[in-house]
Amino acid sequence: MSESQDIVSQINAINAAIEHLLMADELDAEQLNAKVVERDKLVQTLVTQLDNPDYQSFAREQLTYNQSLQEKVVRLFEQTESQLSGLMKSRKAIKKYKKS
Repeated sequence: MSESQDIVSQINAINAAIEHLLMADELDAEQLNAKVVERDKLVQTLVTQLDNPDYQSFAREQLTYNQSLQEKVVRLFEQTESQLSGLMKSRKAIKKYKKS
């Protein structure tokens, strides 16, 4: 197996791990970030080896995956932000109730 093929295999494995993390009941943001950083380094390495049209095609696929990943993470961020807002409102209401 060539170095480029090995990198492609590693990227595919990381993509699967990222999908698994995103589907978990509780998001492990630290682990997700580590996988995304690791994936980015591998994709950047592969980009330097893009003489072969197959790798150019793979890079385009990864760009599409990046966009999908970004959309998923933004949705998770918005959900977390909404939950945090609800928590802060509840906390405020409890403090107000305790003062009464």
